[in-house]
Order: sequence, then C-alpha cells, then structure tokens
Amino acid sequence: MSFWYFLFLIGYPAAVFGFLYFANNKGWLSLNHGNLFKQKLFWLAIAVPFVTFISFGAWVWWGKCPVLSAHGFERFLIISKLPLLFLAASVPLTSIVNNIHRTIQTEKQIIEAENKSKLDSYYSHIKFYTDYFKSLPESTLSRVIEEKHNEKIIKISYPTGLYKNLYPSSNPNNGVEYTTNRNHTALILKSWIQINLHFNTLAKINKLADANQPIPVDEILQCWYDLEMELRKICSYFGIIFPTYKKSKYIKDTHTTLVTSFFDIKEMYEFAEALSNISVGIVDSIGDLTMTEEQVLSKSYELSSDSRDASSLDGIVTGTCRMFVIEYNPPIIQIKP
Repeated sequence: MSFWYFLFLIGYPAAVFGFLYFANNKGWLSLNHGNLFKQKLFWLAIAVPFVTFISFGAWVWWGKCPVLSAHGFERFLIISKLPLLFLAASVPLTSIVNNIHRTIQTEKQIIEAENKSKLDSYYSHIKFYTDYFKSLPESTLSRVIEEKHNEKIIKISYPTGLYKNLYPSSNPNNGVEYTTNRNHTALILKSWIQINLHFNTLAKINKLADANQPIPVDEILQCWYDLEMELRKICSYFGIIFPTYKKSKYIKDTHTTLVTSFFDIKEMYEFAEALSNISVGIVDSIGDLTMTEEQVLSKSYELSSDSRDASSLDGIVTGTCRMFVIEYNPPIIQIKP
C-alpha cells in the first residue's frame, strides 16, 4: 500500500502540472472580455479542485462502508477534511477568475470608450477645418485670349489634403493632434519670403524705368518665371489645383525666352493677392503663427495688392519683347549667353 501511496503523491501532482502546461499551450488559461461561462479557465478553476477532491477522497474512503448515522457523518467529516479542503478551494479560485474577468471587461469598456472619444474628436476636428477651408473665398481671374474669354478659378481643391498637411498626426486611431505641423507652415513661409523678394525686385526695376534708366528686361522675365514657380508651390501647399488657361504665352527677348501660364505680370499680382487672402484665412484658423510669420504674410498681401508696378512693367515687356500665344506648356525659361 505504501508503494501505491508514494506513487500517487508523486504522480498526481505531476499529472496536474502536466495538464496545466498542456492547457496553457492551448490558451485555456487566458481570459478575454467574452461571457464568463465560455472561459475555459473558469471551468478549470472548478474541475481541478473537484478532481483533486475525488482523487484524495478515494484513498480515505477506500474499503469503508457508509454509515447513515450521526456518528457516521461525524466520522466522514473527520477523515475527509483534506479532500473537502481541496473541494472548497474551487470557491476562491472561481471568485478570483470572476474578478479578473470583470477587470478585463471593464478595461475593454474603457478602451472602447477612449477609442470612440478619439474617433469622435478626430472627425469633429477634421469636419470643422475642411468645412472652414471650403468656405475660404474663391477668386476668379479672366483674360481675353485669341478673342475668347478665359477664366481661372483659385480655390482650395483638396481641403482634406490641406488638413493632413497641417495636422499629420491626427487620425482615427490616435485622435486629434492640436499642434500645427511647423514643417509645413515653414514651407509656406519660405515661399512667401521668396515671393516678396521677387516683388521687391520688380518694384526696383520699375523705379529704374521711372528714372529713365536702362531696363534689364531679362531680369523681369527671370522674376516672372521665379514668381510663377513659387506660386505653384504655394498652391500645392494649400491643396489648390494650380489653374491654367488652355493656352500659354511665349515671350522672347534678345537673350531670354519665357513660356508662362500667366498672360501678364498684373495677372501674377492678382493671383498672389488671391492666395494671400486664402493664407490669411488659414492663419486665422490655426492661430499659432509667430509674429514674424504674420508680418511676412501681411507684407505679401501689401505687395501683391499693389498692381501699379505691374502695369508699368507689362508695358515695358510688351514694348521690347516678341510675344505669341501657343498651346499650353509648363513654364520654362531659357537664357542664352
């Protein structure tokens, strides 16, 4: 009997631990937020103490006949203390499993509430800004080309794209990022600084004309080209499809040839003024530009809205250059030595 008793004391714990190892590999020891009665760990917390109770009780009860009397029940309780202790362990075990399961469910509810809050805040934020960007003023430029009326409409074509550029970290998973992307605003500022420099250059050239001094027409055409390229950049930063006519203008000076989508310098001033209005609207919406950035935009609006220089410069270009209307081509400049 002692051999079988020793074998049981060694074999049964080994069997239990072996089963638990198997159950762990099968994923039975993990919990999720599903129904408690569908959790295998909950049933294991009942089954393992019950099987242990039966196994240890069998050694105690083996060879004994039940006696249905007060003495018999008392004797049963005395010899069954250890098996009953194992059976009673199922109560705290299932209680622990239940509490852990409730914690997992609560955590799941909190996570879902947070995700819903992030989702709602994101879509509320993007809707507000895209609706606002759509409401920014549109501008229409028109020119008569080959006796036909042509128009350009300047408006934000991709408000969602502009939002993504200004708030790249905002998404449905992470929620709203309220800090504006400074890299994108820096690109916009850099382009406006370059545009201001080109406007200032044109203003200086116009003063030469007022003083009856030689006019560097090649510099006018170079500024024309540089301005157009910067205006195209600004459009891409703002989610604006750069509008063009179906025709381009071909301008040829002694050493410089320019192909442009603008039919005169005044049109570039008008185009820049329209973009300045959009810039001001965007600045008002994000509201976190520095004083220097706001000064640059203010200066840009001031320069672009003053088209007096443009009219004079257009007269100079018209009087000194050969100009043709051609099928639309991307802007290009060629300078011969």
